[in-house]
Amino acid sequence: MALTSDYNASFMGATFNDWMTTHQWAGACGSPNTSVVMVATVPQHLASVTEAGSEVETIRVVMHYQKRYGTLDECNVYLVVPGFGRTLVCEAYGVQLERDTPRKYTVAIPNSQAPKIHGNFSWKFEKQQNQIEVVMAYDLTTPFTGQMVDHVSLFPSSVSARQDQLQQFPYEIATKPRSTIEDIDDLQSAVHFDAVTSGEHELLVKFLDDHAHDMGDAGYTIAIQSYREGGPVVGVASSDSGLAAAASKQYSLSLHFAGILELVGSIGPVDRVVAAELFAKVPIAGRVKLANVKGALTDTASVQATINVVVAKGTVTFRAVKNDSGKHDLYCDATVQVKLISPIKVTNVKILALP
Repeated sequence: MALTSDYNASFMGATFNDWMTTHQWAGACGSPNTSVVMVATVPQHLASVTEAGSEVETIRVVMHYQKRYGTLDECNVYLVVPGFGRTLVCEAYGVQLERDTPRKYTVAIPNSQAPKIHGNFSWKFEKQQNQIEVVMAYDLTTPFTGQMVDHVSLFPSSVSARQDQLQQFPYEIATKPRSTIEDIDDLQSAVHFDAVTSGEHELLVKFLDDHAHDMGDAGYTIAIQSYREGGPVVGVASSDSGLAAAASKQYSLSLHFAGILELVGSIGPVDRVVAAELFAKVPIAGRVKLANVKGALTDTASVQATINVVVAKGTVTFRAVKNDSGKHDLYCDATVQVKLISPIKVTNVKILALP
């Protein structure tokens, strides 16, 4: 079973690596240090439109681009929230890319005097030498990323799509084809956006209130935990009787930390046996397994995972440190390089208060 699992992880890593290499976009405009993954397709009902999807950090942008008019007929910005999924945070129509001063589209979730997620987005053409590109500027603050400010190239103005990519585009969005290019009135756009997303945003705010934790130097982590007793444990073979017995009573968890890392599995509340899998979130393509994390977090011993897959290299070490209440906190050291992502380096940071 372990060999099959390792083979599958290796195969998926290689597949992700090939996919990301094919779809990586590095423009001449915008920030030179920001990696963008871009997919372009042709919607079957809109032959004159290119549907482009780009992702940078935790932001996905899906656009209907009219090359002929130099506009974005429709532009949807999604925030990829760890543990929650993607949620629509900004919607724009009839964006004229040739404006000298681009229009800014604001974000405020919830729509109150103290929003948890707030900022703005804008799009325009920029030219570098002979290349014209569609560039997005954004300033967005969230509870789990802090403030993100960047100016990134999403795709070239001459973008074209291959027919074999039609089934690879990883989004399902409601399209609103228009025969003419026009600016949509602010109020009309706002009313439509609120009607579509208000319920989802209420759930998102509650989710962040319940599961997002400020860990100081580690930033925010998102922890989803539940108690269970008995049954098989992720990462522990039934033949490994010692670990299996020790882990028979545990808290299962999905812990998102360090921006793109996710620890999924269980930790024993008494003996602190951890049996889990470590994943990384890869732009657009999804998540890829990095390593198994298995062992006992004693007062004198840590659990280390070595990462050596096609898309990532590095090490992650977990330790349980007793706090003033007599319980333990989970600390982490990580040095990880994931393809298309800025290097991750955290040292002796608390990522979870253990039960």
